[in-house]
Amino acid sequence: METMLPVAKDAMRLASEQMEEVQEYLDPEDLVRMLKKLVRHGPQIEMLVDQLDSLTDMLDVARPILREGMDKATAMAGEFEKKGYFTFAQGGMRMLGQRGHLVWRG
Repeated sequence: METMLPVAKDAMRLASEQMEEVQEYLDPEDLVRMLKKLVRHGPQIEMLVDQLDSLTDMLDVARPILREGMDKATAMAGEFEKKGYFTFAQGGMRMLGQRGHLVWRG
């Protein structure tokens, strides 16, 4: 109890200071309603946080794979550009556009 009392006092002081900033927007009834909702939906909120943790873990694993895939796609696009595939495709699109089949004028 002796160790918790200073922590609780600091928490209350900090909460009071922070609430002063939003005092004009704060309605005690709204705060009570929000706290009730948080308590009522605690299990769903906990489940969402767990899913967020799982998603973060998955992204940590997938990030190097995605980076490698993007590097390869960029390298392939560079090779296609060197070989003139994009210029060829652009010319084909212009030809189709001149014949009235397409409106694109890239």
